[in-house]
Parts: sequence; C-alpha cells; structure tokens
Amino acid sequence: MLRSLNLLAIVIIVPLVIGAFIGGGVWYYGTGGYDPPTTPELNLEQITLPSYIVGGLPQVLDQRQGVLVLDIAHDNLFLEEELSSLLSRVADLGYAIDLLGEKDSVGRFSSLSVEGRTLLLEDKLRGADSFAVLLPRNPYSEEETDIVKTFVQKGGKLLLIGDPTRRNEINSLSESFGILFENDYLYNVVEHDINYQNIFIKDFLPDELTEGLRSIALYTAGSIKSSGVPLAFGDANTFSSRIEPLQPFSPIVKSFDGQVLAISDLTFIAAPQNAVVDNERFIANIADYLTRSDRIFHLTDFPHFLDTSIHIVMGSQEMLESASALKGLLEGPQRAVELQNLENPSQDMVFLGSFEDLEPIQHYLLSEDIRIADTIQTPFTADQSRGGSSLIALHRTLGRHVLVILGDSADAVREAVGLLESGNFRRGLVSDSLAIFTLSVPEQQ
Repeated sequence: MLRSLNLLAIVIIVPLVIGAFIGGGVWYYGTGGYDPPTTPELNLEQITLPSYIVGGLPQVLDQRQGVLVLDIAHDNLFLEEELSSLLSRVADLGYAIDLLGEKDSVGRFSSLSVEGRTLLLEDKLRGADSFAVLLPRNPYSEEETDIVKTFVQKGGKLLLIGDPTRRNEINSLSESFGILFENDYLYNVVEHDINYQNIFIKDFLPDELTEGLRSIALYTAGSIKSSGVPLAFGDANTFSSRIEPLQPFSPIVKSFDGQVLAISDLTFIAAPQNAVVDNERFIANIADYLTRSDRIFHLTDFPHFLDTSIHIVMGSQEMLESASALKGLLEGPQRAVELQNLENPSQDMVFLGSFEDLEPIQHYLLSEDIRIADTIQTPFTADQSRGGSSLIALHRTLGRHVLVILGDSADAVREAVGLLESGNFRRGLVSDSLAIFTLSVPEQQ
C-alpha cells in the first residue's frame, strides 16, 4: 500500500515541478513572441564565389590550312579523349588531324616495327605542318630522330609531352633538340589545388604561348632541363622530388628557334582539369602555336606542297596522256585539278612539256639556275645530255608553287609522271628542288 502511494506522489509532483520551471522561465525572459532580426538586402552582382573554373574564349576563330600529325605508333601511353580539348581547338582552326599509326577494332593503338614506323614517319611528315609526340613507350630510333630533325629544320612545329607518372621514352627524341625531361615530380605544400602535387604556375616569360595567362594548374608536372627558353616557373615553395632547387623549376620550355615546345604534364589538357584557372587559355595558345607553321616544302614532299586548286598546263597535245594520268594522281576530295592551255599566275601550276616547249616556263628554271641548251646544266651536277632525259623542277615564290616536268620526248615525260606516282622520283633528286632521270624504255622511232 505504501509503495503505491509513493508512485502516485511521483506521478503528481514531477509534472508540477517541470511546469513551475518552465513558467518561471517564461515570466523571467518575457512573454512576447520571437522577433527575428532584419535581413539586409543582398546585392547578388557583388557576390564572388570562390572557384578555379574560368572560361570565355572567343568562338569565332581564324581559319588556317595545314595538317597536325599525332604519333600513336610508339606504344604511346595516353587516350585520345584526354586530348579532345586540344585536338578540337586545332580542328576548329582549320587544321586536319592525321595519325601516325593505327588503332585496333576497340580503339587501342597498334604497335609497329621499327622499320614500319620509320617508313610511315617519313611519309606522314612530308605532308605535315606540325607533329605531336606524347609519352612514347617505344624509343625513337636514330633514323626516326633524323627524320623529325629534318622536319623541324624545314619549319615544322614539334610538340613534346612527358609525364613523370607514366613510363615513357620521350627523351629518346627530345634530347636531340637540347631538351631533357627530368625523372622527378614537382610539388608545393604551401599553395596547391587539393593535393600538394597539383601545383599552380603563375610566373611566365612573355611569349605567344603565355599570352593572357595569370595562373595555370598542373597535376603531374615534372621539371625540364633545356638549352632553350623556359616559359613558366614554379614559385619559391615549388620543389622537385629529386633535384636540389638551385633555380626555379620549369615544366614548360621552348627551343631557341621557337620550333619545339616541351611540356612535362599531360593531365591539364584532359577534362575537367582543362577548365581550371587559365588552363583553357593555355590550351588555346598551344593550338594557335601548332597551327602557325612556316613549313617549307621541298620536291621530296610531293604532292603536299600543291594547293587545293591547281592547273595542269601542257606544252603540246603530245602531253595529253601524261596530263590525264597526273590529273588522276592529284585529284581528290581536298584538291581540284583542271587542264588548261594557259597559265594563271594566281594558281599553283604543273607544266608538262618537251625540251622544245621551254618558252612559257624558262624563267622559272632560270630562277633555280637551271639551263637547257644542247645539254642540261645545273649547279648540282655535271652537264648532262638531253637525249633520253627528263627532269622535275620545283619553283616557289610568294606562296605559289610551280612544278615543271620536262623530257626529251613524250615517253620521257610519261615515265617521269610514273616516277611521281610511285615515289621513285626521289632516287633522282640532285637538290631540294630538282630531280633528273634517264629514260629507261627505248624511245619510239
């Protein structure tokens, strides 16, 4: 009975105590309702959100004409989609993208033998204005390197990209241009993008490639040692994982002649890193660089020096068969070819004729110091008999190309056209602009 009375007391007294406590608080602090403070009016236009994402590149671009060749023949360690921002910008500027190598049915790069790579490289670079080599796992041979050096000497642009986090043999090619990709990575523990290896670069040398840049972010950068010109530098808090900081480290350099650009990082090109800080502007500058080539084409580069619209002019009707064959060789989706009786000085031209048909084009030969009298006279060879001979000469002036094909007979001209088709005309080269041949088939009586 006593226990029941105690429980009853607890049930009655506890609620009374709680109610008294709450009532006292209300009496002490006031009985009015809650009045929220006034909210100041916000000017949304003045709010700046913290973000590394920038943009605003012009979408209307100057159109240029040329070819960028991308190396995929050296077991290169990248995916095409990683380059989409750069390649699409190059294509938007009017350049064609050509691949050095092949892809299999699922898009993987197929390996080629050294011999196969060398032949393909020589052929592809004949028509190229720019060449991009990224992360080759198979080293460049000495012969391949010589081909690339010749291409650069003729005004071609070369882009070299390494990455310290991906095994590659980029130095097998880059060292021939005085550029060494160090086996290190750069880091900054004071200022970085989330991870200390994701460094910001803010110190730039004035150059077409650094125009408009305030800051770029590199995510797997290494340093480059070069006899050329460093274009960008890490700050005092940027260090190398392997090298003592004797001077600021540079992951971006350009050769002294301006023809070679080397970058020790790939990730800044791929999405979403391509949109961080000024990376998009840097990628656009690289595309501008690659599509502004002063490439010089020699006779060995036939037919890539010819424009998209050309005329074939014959010295006589005897050349009609050879002219028709040459038209079939040159004509294609990217080039229109017309047979004409007279020269149009505003168009690229191929002239076909015998040694008796010199008058319309003799001034082109004389400008190359080639004279045809009783013999063929050139600065590159001893005087050669006209009998059974033919020649192919290239004249360049003010962006225009004139290809002259002459022979002792219609048969000699026909054979010279056949040599152009097979590529064997290169065996007769005596200079960058002249090839001379001796007729290999009997002349018709």
